[in-house]
Amino acid sequence: HDLIRTLEELGAEVKIHGLTVLNCFTLFSDHYYVKNRIKEKKPISAFYYLMRNQWVKYCTQRAEACLGEELRPFGILDVPTIRRECQNLINYDIDPILATLTTRVRRFAEQGVCGICNLFVLNCMLGNIMVPIFKSALNPYRNLPILNAAYDGQKQTNMLTRIEAFMHQAGLYHERLRYDKE
Repeated sequence: HDLIRTLEELGAEVKIHGLTVLNCFTLFSDHYYVKNRIKEKKPISAFYYLMRNQWVKYCTQRAEACLGEELRPFGILDVPTIRRECQNLINYDIDPILATLTTRVRRFAEQGVCGICNLFVLNCMLGNIMVPIFKSALNPYRNLPILNAAYDGQKQTNMLTRIEAFMHQAGLYHERLRYDKE
């Protein structure tokens, strides 16, 4: 529905979370496959998953090296960071995607974004679960605006109004941040 274009036309600078799928893959491989295979005394299987994970990390690090310095904080997150950042909110064993996105949204807030768009498709269960978790995760950031939007393939009649309201809230948040720094 051209959300990014709409946000940019209204004055936003959009940053996309990007490497979440790779983050989930490495989190899942590190935690579940390698450690479980060692516990199960399957060293060849553990070695396979360890090598596969190292290859993915290597390729990801090479890709990230091409990014500009301003995009580096939004690159891949390491497993200890994900576990530490989400431990008070959720258990990363519930869902590695949820744990990664919770950590990612906190990182965005730390970097000083003025709003978060939480988009999910077809009223996805994971998307709905993220709404209260993101609210808790962002609680320290004094009312950082969040736009929660479910896309179901239907024409969304009130979406432009919701985006405009979100942009207004983001503008007020930006002004408050700027005022606090002075």
